[in-house]
Amino acid sequence: SSGGLLATTAAAAIMNRKKILNPLLKACERDLLELTCPNVDSDSIFPNISGVVSICGILDERAWREPLDASNSIFRRVEWKLVQQALTFSLNCYRNIISTTTPLSANTMVTMLEKLSTFEYPKTMFVCAECDPLTESARRAHKLLCEHSIESELVEYKNQHHGFYGLPMQ
Repeated sequence: SSGGLLATTAAAAIMNRKKILNPLLKACERDLLELTCPNVDSDSIFPNISGVVSICGILDERAWREPLDASNSIFRRVEWKLVQQALTFSLNCYRNIISTTTPLSANTMVTMLEKLSTFEYPKTMFVCAECDPLTESARRAHKLLCEHSIESELVEYKNQHHGFYGLPMQ
């Protein structure tokens, strides 16, 4: 999930660098690129991203926060709550202290997509597990990318849990 967060967020930041990464460099006391590579064009140091695959990734900050209703087993509700607590902790660790009003404050690809009027992103495949709180996040990300005419595929594995582990272990 954290790998999915890093992959999708890094791709969004790189592909939309003029709106996301450049303000970060300007917020630094000195331009980091100028200090490390004074003769290199900043556009040439970033990779060309042709596609992204996210497996059980953290794709937004809201869709996975809803609790399960009482009709689910106690094991599933406990697992769900544990995953939600871990996700909240993880996102709080990555809070941006530079700005809260720009795309820099966005911790996820979906948050960036929502904050930017134009958004570039490569073709994407979301792989998720049906019983994972993050699956709703993947559905939401997939729908938003499709609405922006970005090629996206959603693969859901039935009766599987976050990271394909569960209580009891699968």
